[in-house]
Amino acid sequence: PNELEPSVIKRILVTIAPDNKDEFEKIIGKNVFAHIGEMTKKQTIVVKGLQGEKIITLTLSQATDAYRKTFKKY
Repeated sequence: PNELEPSVIKRILVTIAPDNKDEFEKIIGKNVFAHIGEMTKKQTIVVKGLQGEKIITLTLSQATDAYRKTFKKY
C-alpha cells in the first residue's frame, strides 16, 4: 500500500530544507499537506495556520516541558 494513504497514517510532521521544497512537493504528490512553520536560529516555536496566521508561539523550553509531561508515565 501507499505509505501515505489515510488508512495507514493520520498525520506526520516533516522538516525539509527550503531548497528541497519543490522536490518534497513532487514526492508527496496528491497527498494533503500544509506548511506550518519554519526553523530559525531563535529558541522559539511558532506554528502558523493555513492562512499564515500565528496560532502557537512557544519557547523551546516550554515545548520541551509540554512534550515530556505528555510522556512522563512511559
